[in-house]
Amino acid sequence: MAAYKSPKTKGFTIIELIVVVVIIGILAISAAPVFFGREGVDEVMFQARLQSILRLQQQRAMQDTINCYAVRVESNRFAAVDDCNAISINDPLTDPGSGIAADEAEDANVAISSSAASVPYNIPFNPLGCPVAAPAKCESGVNHQITLTGQSSLQVCVTSQGYVTTGSCP
Repeated sequence: MAAYKSPKTKGFTIIELIVVVVIIGILAISAAPVFFGREGVDEVMFQARLQSILRLQQQRAMQDTINCYAVRVESNRFAAVDDCNAISINDPLTDPGSGIAADEAEDANVAISSSAASVPYNIPFNPLGCPVAAPAKCESGVNHQITLTGQSSLQVCVTSQGYVTTGSCP
């Protein structure tokens, strides 16, 4: 009898395929930013941080009714301030998560403007969580629409009743 010979198949083993897929994945993750750039990424990051810092300062003002808490908005950055009369943002920031550092702002090339007042200015919060100048009540018509402009343009809105949201004010 003739010995049985299995046909020789040509192809890749499963291990070879997995290694190739892993290598392609690593290359895609490391090379994608080079090809696709960072267009719009800085604005989205600024928007998320601004919304977070506004909400943090608002909560701090509602919990501590003795001190005044605000967010300082400048032409290219913003930060949480514990003094509502602050005239500048500390550099370096006292807490890295409390705003945008000067070097971050320069690298991002994002301009900030507001519908409520000319930049720079402070947005103080009262114990009710409203952005106001007078601490006793929520004043109607004190909406703050902050626009972040770079490759794209995004907004953060703080309504007169203290609602902090992304997008334009109603």
